[in-house]
Amino acid sequence: MEETENPFTNRLSPPVPEPKHEEDVVRAVVPFNPKGGFEFRDIDGMLRAANCYIQSGFAPPHLKKPQQLIILWAKAAEIGIGPMQAIEGFTIINNRVGIMGDLALALVEASGQLQKKTVTYSGEGEELECTILLKRKGRSEQTYSFSVKEARAAGIYERSAVWRNYPKRMTYYRALGFGLRDEFSDILKGLKTAEELADYPDNHKG
Repeated sequence: MEETENPFTNRLSPPVPEPKHEEDVVRAVVPFNPKGGFEFRDIDGMLRAANCYIQSGFAPPHLKKPQQLIILWAKAAEIGIGPMQAIEGFTIINNRVGIMGDLALALVEASGQLQKKTVTYSGEGEELECTILLKRKGRSEQTYSFSVKEARAAGIYERSAVWRNYPKRMTYYRALGFGLRDEFSDILKGLKTAEELADYPDNHKG
Protein backbone atom coordinates (compact mmCIF):
# COMPACT_ATOMS: atom_id res chain seq x y z
CA MET A 1 0.00 0.00 0.00
CA GLU A 2 1.46 3.32 -1.06
CA GLU A 3 2.07 5.74 1.79
CA THR A 4 0.09 9.00 1.53
CA GLU A 5 2.31 12.04 1.45
CA ASN A 6 1.83 14.51 4.26
CA PRO A 7 0.61 17.70 2.54
CA PHE A 8 2.26 19.85 5.21
CA THR A 9 5.73 18.33 4.99
CA ASN A 10 7.08 20.68 2.35
CA ARG A 11 5.55 23.70 4.00
CA LEU A 12 7.56 23.37 7.18
CA SER A 13 10.69 25.50 7.42
CA PRO A 14 13.90 23.60 8.19
CA PRO A 15 15.28 24.13 11.72
CA VAL A 16 17.56 27.13 12.12
CA PRO A 17 20.97 26.13 13.45
CA GLU A 18 22.28 27.82 16.58
CA PRO A 19 24.95 30.47 15.80
CA LYS A 20 28.49 29.34 16.58
CA HIS A 21 29.93 32.78 17.16
CA GLU A 22 28.66 35.97 18.80
CA GLU A 23 29.07 37.90 15.54
CA ASP A 24 26.73 35.44 13.81
CA VAL A 25 23.80 36.35 16.05
CA VAL A 26 21.11 38.25 14.14
CA ARG A 27 19.64 40.92 16.38
CA ALA A 28 16.27 42.56 15.94
CA VAL A 29 16.47 46.08 14.55
CA VAL A 30 14.89 48.80 16.68
CA PRO A 31 14.62 51.97 14.55
CA PHE A 32 14.82 55.29 16.35
CA ASN A 33 13.09 58.41 15.09
CA PRO A 34 14.50 61.64 16.61
CA LYS A 35 10.98 63.08 16.67
CA GLY A 36 9.03 60.01 17.69
CA GLY A 37 11.49 57.85 19.62
CA PHE A 38 11.61 54.04 19.29
CA GLU A 39 9.61 52.44 16.49
CA PHE A 40 8.95 48.78 17.19
CA ARG A 41 8.37 46.41 14.28
CA ASP A 42 8.17 43.10 16.11
CA ILE A 43 8.19 41.49 19.55
CA ASP A 44 11.93 40.79 19.34
CA GLY A 45 12.68 44.47 18.95
CA MET A 46 10.41 45.28 21.88
CA LEU A 47 12.18 42.70 24.02
CA ARG A 48 15.61 44.11 23.19
CA ALA A 49 14.52 47.64 24.10
CA ALA A 50 12.71 46.45 27.23
CA ASN A 51 15.77 44.57 28.47
CA CYS A 52 17.92 47.62 27.81
CA TYR A 53 15.59 49.87 29.77
CA ILE A 54 15.25 47.51 32.74
CA GLN A 55 19.04 47.06 32.88
CA SER A 56 19.58 50.83 32.74
CA GLY A 57 18.27 51.24 36.28
CA PHE A 58 15.91 54.00 35.18
CA ALA A 59 12.79 51.82 35.28
CA PRO A 60 10.20 52.81 37.90
CA PRO A 61 9.55 50.30 40.73
CA HIS A 62 6.39 48.87 39.17
CA LEU A 63 8.31 47.69 36.09
CA LYS A 64 10.47 44.78 37.22
CA LYS A 65 10.41 42.54 34.14
CA PRO A 66 10.85 43.30 30.42
CA GLN A 67 7.62 41.40 29.72
CA GLN A 68 5.70 43.92 31.83
CA LEU A 69 7.16 46.75 29.80
CA ILE A 70 6.18 45.05 26.55
CA ILE A 71 2.57 44.69 27.68
CA LEU A 72 2.54 48.32 28.78
CA TRP A 73 3.92 49.43 25.39
CA ALA A 74 1.38 47.31 23.53
CA LYS A 75 -1.48 48.80 25.53
CA ALA A 76 -0.18 52.32 24.97
CA ALA A 77 0.15 51.71 21.22
CA GLU A 78 -3.58 50.98 21.06
CA ILE A 79 -4.29 54.62 21.86
CA GLY A 80 -1.38 56.12 19.93
CA ILE A 81 1.14 56.66 22.75
CA GLY A 82 4.85 56.16 22.04
CA PRO A 83 7.11 53.90 24.14
CA MET A 84 8.92 56.52 26.22
CA GLN A 85 5.80 58.60 26.84
CA ALA A 86 4.06 55.41 27.91
CA ILE A 87 6.68 54.85 30.60
CA GLU A 88 6.01 58.32 31.99
CA GLY A 89 2.22 58.26 31.66
CA PHE A 90 1.26 54.62 32.26
CA THR A 91 1.60 52.39 35.29
CA ILE A 92 0.78 48.86 36.42
CA ILE A 93 -1.34 48.58 39.56
CA ASN A 94 -2.70 45.28 40.85
CA ASN A 95 -1.81 43.65 37.51
CA ARG A 96 -3.81 46.24 35.57
CA VAL A 97 -2.43 48.85 33.16
CA GLY A 98 -3.59 52.33 34.08
CA ILE A 99 -3.12 55.75 32.51
CA MET A 100 -2.21 58.82 34.54
CA GLY A 101 -5.04 61.35 34.75
CA ASP A 102 -2.94 64.12 33.23
CA LEU A 103 -2.08 62.02 30.17
CA ALA A 104 -5.70 60.90 29.76
CA LEU A 105 -6.76 64.55 29.75
CA ALA A 106 -3.98 65.44 27.29
CA LEU A 107 -5.20 62.74 24.87
CA VAL A 108 -8.75 64.00 25.08
CA GLU A 109 -7.68 67.61 24.55
CA ALA A 110 -5.50 66.62 21.59
CA SER A 111 -8.46 64.85 19.97
CA GLY A 112 -10.25 68.16 19.51
CA GLN A 113 -13.46 66.68 20.91
CA LEU A 114 -13.38 68.44 24.27
CA GLN A 115 -15.33 71.66 23.88
CA LYS A 116 -15.55 72.74 27.51
CA LYS A 117 -14.12 71.78 30.91
CA THR A 118 -14.70 73.53 34.22
CA VAL A 119 -13.69 72.56 37.75
CA THR A 120 -15.37 73.72 40.95
CA TYR A 121 -14.90 72.83 44.61
CA SER A 122 -17.38 73.07 47.44
CA GLY A 123 -17.26 72.36 51.15
CA GLU A 124 -14.30 71.75 53.43
CA GLY A 125 -12.91 68.81 55.34
CA GLU A 126 -15.38 65.94 55.30
CA GLU A 127 -17.67 67.89 52.96
CA LEU A 128 -15.01 68.71 50.37
CA GLU A 129 -16.27 67.84 46.88
CA CYS A 130 -14.89 68.39 43.40
CA THR A 131 -17.28 68.78 40.47
CA ILE A 132 -16.09 68.71 36.87
CA LEU A 133 -18.23 69.80 33.93
CA LEU A 134 -17.33 68.30 30.56
CA LYS A 135 -18.82 69.02 27.18
CA ARG A 136 -17.95 66.94 24.16
CA LYS A 137 -18.65 68.32 20.71
CA GLY A 138 -22.13 67.33 19.61
CA ARG A 139 -23.22 66.34 23.12
CA SER A 140 -24.79 68.08 26.07
CA GLU A 141 -22.81 69.14 29.13
CA GLN A 142 -22.29 66.51 31.82
CA THR A 143 -21.07 66.88 35.40
CA TYR A 144 -19.07 64.41 37.48
CA SER A 145 -18.18 64.75 41.14
CA PHE A 146 -16.34 63.00 43.92
CA SER A 147 -16.03 63.90 47.60
CA VAL A 148 -14.02 63.11 50.71
CA LYS A 149 -17.19 61.63 52.19
CA GLU A 150 -17.40 59.17 49.27
CA ALA A 151 -13.72 58.30 49.70
CA ARG A 152 -14.31 57.55 53.38
CA ALA A 153 -17.39 55.45 52.60
CA ALA A 154 -15.35 53.40 50.12
CA GLY A 155 -12.55 52.89 52.65
CA ILE A 156 -10.10 54.80 50.45
CA TYR A 157 -9.35 57.77 52.69
CA GLU A 158 -8.12 55.84 55.73
CA ARG A 159 -5.71 53.55 53.88
CA SER A 160 -4.15 56.20 51.63
CA ALA A 161 -1.68 58.82 52.86
CA VAL A 162 -2.04 60.58 49.50
CA TRP A 163 -5.77 61.04 50.08
CA ARG A 164 -5.20 62.39 53.59
CA ASN A 165 -2.48 64.80 52.47
CA TYR A 166 -3.95 65.93 49.15
CA PRO A 167 -7.74 65.49 49.32
CA LYS A 168 -8.43 68.37 46.94
CA ARG A 169 -6.20 66.95 44.23
CA MET A 170 -7.46 63.41 44.69
CA THR A 171 -11.15 64.33 44.50
CA TYR A 172 -10.28 66.14 41.27
CA TYR A 173 -8.59 63.10 39.70
CA ARG A 174 -11.40 60.77 40.66
CA ALA A 175 -14.11 63.02 39.23
CA LEU A 176 -11.97 63.62 36.14
CA GLY A 177 -11.40 59.89 35.61
CA PHE A 178 -15.10 59.11 35.74
CA GLY A 179 -15.91 61.91 33.33
CA LEU A 180 -13.23 61.12 30.77
CA ARG A 181 -14.08 57.43 30.70
CA ASP A 182 -17.79 58.14 30.22
CA GLU A 183 -17.54 60.92 27.67
CA PHE A 184 -14.42 59.84 25.74
CA SER A 185 -14.40 56.05 25.98
CA ASP A 186 -13.52 55.76 22.28
CA ILE A 187 -10.29 57.67 22.89
CA LEU A 188 -9.22 55.93 26.11
CA LYS A 189 -10.31 52.46 24.91
CA GLY A 190 -11.62 51.49 28.32
CA LEU A 191 -8.46 52.35 30.26
CA LYS A 192 -8.95 53.35 33.87
CA THR A 193 -6.89 56.14 35.36
CA ALA A 194 -3.99 55.21 37.61
CA GLU A 195 -5.53 57.28 40.39
CA GLU A 196 -8.67 55.16 40.28
CA LEU A 197 -6.81 51.84 40.09
CA ALA A 198 -4.66 52.84 43.08
CA ASP A 199 -7.81 53.06 45.19
CA TYR A 200 -8.91 49.50 44.47
CA PRO A 201 -7.95 46.79 46.98
CA ASP A 202 -5.07 44.57 45.88
CA ASN A 203 -6.82 41.24 45.29
CA HIS A 204 -3.56 39.58 44.31
CA LYS A 205 -1.99 39.71 47.78
CA GLY A 206 -2.13 36.74 50.06
